[in-house]
Amino acid sequence: MSLIVVVSVVVIATAFVSHTQRQIQDEFDIRIQSAVDAAAKNLELSVMIKQVNEIEHVLKTMLHTPDLVSVSVYDEANVLLSTHENRKHLPLKAKTIQQKIIVDEVQMDELQMLEDEHPMDKHEVVGSVVALFSIERMEQDLNEVIKFSFQLTLVVIIIAIIIGYYFANALTKPLAQLVDATQKVAEGDLSYTVPNKASGEIGHLSYSFGIMVSELANDIARREKVERQLRESKLRFQALANKAPVGILQFTALGECVFVNPRGLEILDAVEEDVLERSWLDRIHPDDKELVSSQWNRCITQRKSFYSEFRFIHPGNESVWVIGEVHPELNDSSEVSGYIGTIADVTPLKLITEELKRSNDELESFARIASHDLKEPMRKIQSFGSILEEDFSESLGESGRAYLERIINAAQRMQALIDGLLAYSRITTKPNPFCPLGLENIVFEVISDLEIALKQSAGSVTVGELPEVLADPLQMRQLMQNLIGNSIKYHRDDLPPVVEITGCIVNDMLEVTVSDNGIGFDDRYAERIFGVFERLHGRSDKYEGTGVGLSICKKIVERHGGSIHAYGKCGEGSKFVFTLPLHKGKANV
Repeated sequence: MSLIVVVSVVVIATAFVSHTQRQIQDEFDIRIQSAVDAAAKNLELSVMIKQVNEIEHVLKTMLHTPDLVSVSVYDEANVLLSTHENRKHLPLKAKTIQQKIIVDEVQMDELQMLEDEHPMDKHEVVGSVVALFSIERMEQDLNEVIKFSFQLTLVVIIIAIIIGYYFANALTKPLAQLVDATQKVAEGDLSYTVPNKASGEIGHLSYSFGIMVSELANDIARREKVERQLRESKLRFQALANKAPVGILQFTALGECVFVNPRGLEILDAVEEDVLERSWLDRIHPDDKELVSSQWNRCITQRKSFYSEFRFIHPGNESVWVIGEVHPELNDSSEVSGYIGTIADVTPLKLITEELKRSNDELESFARIASHDLKEPMRKIQSFGSILEEDFSESLGESGRAYLERIINAAQRMQALIDGLLAYSRITTKPNPFCPLGLENIVFEVISDLEIALKQSAGSVTVGELPEVLADPLQMRQLMQNLIGNSIKYHRDDLPPVVEITGCIVNDMLEVTVSDNGIGFDDRYAERIFGVFERLHGRSDKYEGTGVGLSICKKIVERHGGSIHAYGKCGEGSKFVFTLPLHKGKANV
């Protein structure tokens, strides 16, 4: 940069000197030419008439012209008329100027009037003036200009060097530091900082570069942290997948399997390469393959979850029941990037369920058969007991009558137990279809049936607003009659029973609450009271019952897809809360 400035200054100085030299020379030429022209003008008449005295006077006057060395006047025949020298000038270098003396038309007319005998042509050359001028002073001026220009150029060059040095430190050095910093950053040294001592745009550039490097370092640190977390997450996933009790499979967005854990290989009874290269659908039992394939294709095309229970076929044609579940994985753009699925071996559970179903069916069948078979002996015991009581009461004596009364009471209790057991088994064996019904109407019918018990106990029932439900009408009637009947039966001696029935909708379910101010119960037995033949108050004439009523209530509610819970406190009443679905699809028909 300094070299460019120096060359530029030299070129400019050279041009300046050349221009000044030409200007000085032009001014010198114009000045001496003007002096000679003036002398020639003044000498026109004098030379024409050869007046030497006048010529000498003019020449002496002309000697005062600066730089004039000598001047001479010649006539038309080039004969010297007069000459004068300026003794002050001893020139080493001089320049001669010659100017013709020409008489114009006016002057010739005047002269013709004086000398008619000598006619003259107009614009006649009558002589010439020859002047010798010294050019030493002009050259001195030129030398002064050159000297000044050299000095000025030297000063400018020095200033340029100083400015160049300044800019080298203020501009080039920061740029060099930026280049060095760029190389270090390219080599991976993000801790290097650029010394920001410059100002202006370079300083702003250095500051911006430092900010950029800092942000880059932060981005790399964040990326490394994310990559580290991703590696740790993959390791955790791998560890969990290897120890998971269920099979885990991972699929691409097109449904191709790319990962399966050890438990999945165990369930499929296959090696990893075989699972990844061969479609898992080929391993499904022929009876389940069509349904599962359609569900899987719908999952892939519609980007939805997949859930199904089906069978796999092992290489030895052994079937294994599984529950398969697949869910789409979404990326940051909410697009499906793949699928993650699980398969759980439920073969033992399936066998237990089937065995339990057979057992329940056998138990229900046994209960029905036993109930019907036991009814006839109980009727005979009751019949013969009544005959004995009517016909042979006096002959039995007091102790005999007591024994007979116990036999009849036991037979009646046994009959009630048989009827309760039969009613319990009929909840699932002989159900009625669900239909829309007003639960509030059912409650009022039950209250009407319990009118005598309410009058005897001076009790009351308050019913809130209850919406329509889809349910079995007979079972709803049995449910409400058992709950309201219990609230009336288990009332306190010192307080008439007050029963309150309310309902509200919670999460698309109707929640019904039946509360009373009766004797209550210990809350520790809140689950126990729903067991078959469970009684918290024992057998007594005061509180009759078989212990089947609440178990029937629970089975009815569960059959409708709801749940029932009991809350109580001894001496402060009880509260039964049960839920019923408002939609038929949620009921377990």
